[in-house]
Amino acid sequence: MSIDIRAMFKAKKAEAPAKGQRDAISLFKGSARTQIKKIEELKKDPLATIAATNWFKRYDGGYRLQLGRKPLELDGARYWQVSDLDEALALFEGAIELADTDQEFQEAIRSAKKPKEVDPAKPKRGRKPKTA
Repeated sequence: MSIDIRAMFKAKKAEAPAKGQRDAISLFKGSARTQIKKIEELKKDPLATIAATNWFKRYDGGYRLQLGRKPLELDGARYWQVSDLDEALALFEGAIELADTDQEFQEAIRSAKKPKEVDPAKPKRGRKPKTA
């Protein structure tokens, strides 16, 4: 049985996608749509447990929102406070529209998705540098 499953996986083997293969705007919009689905689940059942998200959290009697894991800046703000899920839904839907139409917002998304340049001489956090 396990041999058959392994053979099935082996037959479906694919190459790893190249880094940066997907467009940053498409990735952002997909992530925003995921947040919208989570909000809709919460609206149907306020006691539902949803997967953890950094994009919106209960905060101070409402919800605190951010756009992305590492929040994007929009008009000088990185966080927004809304009173209910309907407002949160409207802001995330608006963010998708901005991602389609607003050049400045698109640049903010692209620059946030750029990989950080790594200094090879600098040791990784928590690791001791290699000695010769």
